[in-house]
Amino acid sequence: MPVDFRKLLRQSITDTNGNIDVVKFFEQTNVSNRVTAKKLLVSSVEAFLHYDEGSLCKSWAQRVKRDEYDILNGEKIQAYWIQLALKQNSDMRMLKLYQDECNRIGQALELENDLIDPILASSFNNAQANPPSAATWQAENVDLESNHSTVAISPLPTTPVPWNSTEDNDDENAVLTTDASPSDSATAIAANDLIVDTRLPPYEDRLLVGGIDISLAFNRFQKYALSLGKLTVESHTLHILSLASIFLIKPQRHHPDIDKYLEPKHLDLLIDYVKRDLHFGDLDYGQPNISSDVFDTLENIIKTLRRSPMAHMDRLNACADLIDMRHTVTSEELKIVMSVHSLILSLPKKKIMEEVKEQELITRFVEPALRPIFDDLDNGVLFRWTATTNHESKSCMTISRRRPDTSISSFRDLFVEYNRGYGEAKCEGEARNHFDVSRDLIRLGAFAKNSLDTNKLRCVMTFQVVGFQVAFYINYLAADGMYVMFEFAHVTLPSSLVDLPSYLFELDQLRAAIHLFERCQPMTSQEQERTKNYRRATLSTPQFERFIDKTRDRKRRCFSSHYPEL
Repeated sequence: MPVDFRKLLRQSITDTNGNIDVVKFFEQTNVSNRVTAKKLLVSSVEAFLHYDEGSLCKSWAQRVKRDEYDILNGEKIQAYWIQLALKQNSDMRMLKLYQDECNRIGQALELENDLIDPILASSFNNAQANPPSAATWQAENVDLESNHSTVAISPLPTTPVPWNSTEDNDDENAVLTTDASPSDSATAIAANDLIVDTRLPPYEDRLLVGGIDISLAFNRFQKYALSLGKLTVESHTLHILSLASIFLIKPQRHHPDIDKYLEPKHLDLLIDYVKRDLHFGDLDYGQPNISSDVFDTLENIIKTLRRSPMAHMDRLNACADLIDMRHTVTSEELKIVMSVHSLILSLPKKKIMEEVKEQELITRFVEPALRPIFDDLDNGVLFRWTATTNHESKSCMTISRRRPDTSISSFRDLFVEYNRGYGEAKCEGEARNHFDVSRDLIRLGAFAKNSLDTNKLRCVMTFQVVGFQVAFYINYLAADGMYVMFEFAHVTLPSSLVDLPSYLFELDQLRAAIHLFERCQPMTSQEQERTKNYRRATLSTPQFERFIDKTRDRKRRCFSSHYPEL
């Protein structure tokens, strides 16, 4: 956007004392294309909010963003606040970025570090005269893809399908693929009867963060993952999940291959965007820390318990004191108080020296800590160590009958309506079995994606227990063809009453889990309509095994693990 345009807008706002007719203003400046007009408006509003402190323009911008009123022939601008928060990047910069990227894809798919180096458009009129339309984008995308890959025509499935192991068994080499049939509605890369959906989304449906086209970078990474041939489960977890359109984001634990397409600073921007998009991690986004009064009370109760010579009686007294807190804490804090309550009744006085096997780990340590966090019996939400087929697998006979270790289910009357979360557990002795641990993480991503697609949920919570370490993930459909799987917390569970005081310092992370779990609800009809074309088929049959290296090696680097290699 030339500086002259923003000056004209600022001058018009000043002349009209903030009562500018936006539609008339765009007519006077000869801006007729709606997409261009909206982007110009949003970038100007963001600039006024950030750089016009105390001015009339900032007051006007705040009112526009708050009211979300209809402009430009009845079309709302609400969706552009997140998708097109251009800040100081101009509309012309973004249009030029798109055009440059299309040309670069046509020249070579594997170019690096060119996502934020577009040339700023020389004038507003030149770019406005020939803005790329949705039809043009679609035609260019199909054309460019067809020049560099074997193209098969494939539709989006009516019923999404996740992880599969062919039969109801524990095949440890089960992997991902798709059952989509031919159609003229979409393009996909095909290789030896394998169909992996790697369509580049239309420009207007991509995820843009700080001027960076995240969707384009992720699309390139998907194609790179396909080109590698055999993928090891231990080292290429990110690559395998990307072929199911799942973008695994683990802070400080990225595979170096992603740096070819997104620099570390851009990944940090993406993490910040995800936190803002989900409204957590900051007082400004609705997720405050545990209050100091609650923390101090819990600490005093635990100290008194540890110092007591009559451990049995004082466990009961401590639990009674915790229950008495119910009148002075919030509903979220009460869940945490009850987690501490359950652990006091379950933990041994000192750490067990023998190896804790998986069943004991679940029943004595994990269940008491996590069940109070997610259980809401009065509202039909149950935290279950499942012994039946997972609910979503009933929607399609081709997906796995293997169940997750844990399901967090919402019931309608006596039956499961949908699953809001999943969990997998491995004992500490398996912590460095990176093959099984990484396979569990891949399965969690597939289960979550399937629940998102089948039940049309906003988010799905997943967690992975490895020994006394618990990693929490939030999964959601962030943009067209991109399911984000973001690790937002990592908690160490106590192994005895001696460790319980240190558990208190994990409570803020558990508070974040409670806060985000509340977002694991069905979408509204408007949200479903907006995202109906965003979804991708989940990869799920043994055809995809040709891309997976079935060998195991505990010395392979596992970039997603919280445990060091041997």
